[in-house]
This record gives sequence, C-alpha cells and structure tokens, in this order.
Amino acid sequence: MQNILKQFILGAALFAAGVLSSEETIADKSTGKTFPVNVSFSHGGKEWNLNATGVSTRTKFFVKVYSVASYIQEGADLNKNNVFNQALNDNLAKQLTQIWVRDVDSKTIKDGYQDTFKKVFSQAQQQALQSQEEQFLGFFNENASVNDKHVLRWIPGGIIEVEINGVKKGEVQSPEFARAVWSIWLGPKSVVNRAQLVSRVGG
Repeated sequence: MQNILKQFILGAALFAAGVLSSEETIADKSTGKTFPVNVSFSHGGKEWNLNATGVSTRTKFFVKVYSVASYIQEGADLNKNNVFNQALNDNLAKQLTQIWVRDVDSKTIKDGYQDTFKKVFSQAQQQALQSQEEQFLGFFNENASVNDKHVLRWIPGGIIEVEINGVKKGEVQSPEFARAVWSIWLGPKSVVNRAQLVSRVGG
C-alpha cells in the first residue's frame, strides 16, 4: 500500500512538473525552439518584467532562418484590437528574442536590416535617421550560428538595446528609429506572420 501511495505521489509530482514546465515556456512548433513565458532585465537602475505575446518563424525563400518571440511590459493593457498599436508604443518596455536555426554571416544580417529599413522608412526618414541606422548595424559585426541568441529591447524613451549571446553590444536612442525597428516584426509589413507574435493576447 505504501509503495502504491509513493508511486501515486511521484506520478502526481512529475505531472505537476510537466504542467509547470509547459506553462513556463512557449515553443515555435516550426523549429522546436522554446522561449520563457516571462523575462526580466535591468536598465537605468530599473527592473523591467515582461510577458510573452507570441512566437513566430522568420523564413526567406522558404528556408527557416530564426525563431522570434515577442514580449511586452507586464501589466500592459492589451487586447486583440490594440496590441499592434501598443507594440509600437514608446511608453511600454518590449523585447524581441531571436534564436537562429541556420548559420548567417554578419554581412547578410546587416543587408537584411538595411533592405527592411528601406521599406519601413520614407526617403526623408532614412536621411534623418542615417546615423542611428549606422550605429545599430554596427552592433552586428559577428556571424550568427545555429542556436545563437539575439535580443533586442525597446526601453521607454526610444532606447533600443542590442544583446548578442548575453553580451550587450550597445544602444541607440530615438523613438522614431525604435518604432521602425519594431515595425520589422510587428508593423503592417512584418517579415514574419505577425499574428503569431500576438497569439497569446486575449480579448
């Protein structure tokens, strides 16, 4: 009887652990990459806590390039009708975490950003924000390998912070540039299925 009771308790504990584990991560079913549901970071002496809104896959010419998870500040007033506006709102802290699923050289990464900025910016905006764009691109001087992690953070005040494999590369400050960067994934001309990036948002 005691053995049966022990087995029951062990089974219940393993089941609970499995449920907890599934709740603590979200997966990109296309690549198998997993991301935490909640993330936190410090900046300017303040601790920021964020919740995942969804995950998607970046593909190019039908080839999977990376998985990307989107996060928005904990406590944000989000629903299906306002989520994309809120995702481009400078008052909220946000994060995009990319896990690469193929090797890509730094030139290709930079070229990809430049091509996208041309689509997001008007000619006047490109000229006005050229220095911010060059500064941002300068953070990507390393080739990306499978399982490398690129983290982009948008801190209120128009601050874009870049972290690669846990190492902070620098930051750019410009609300207009920050919106352009986030528009790459959450704007109307998104390079991924942006609906997947907000699939966890209710309402």
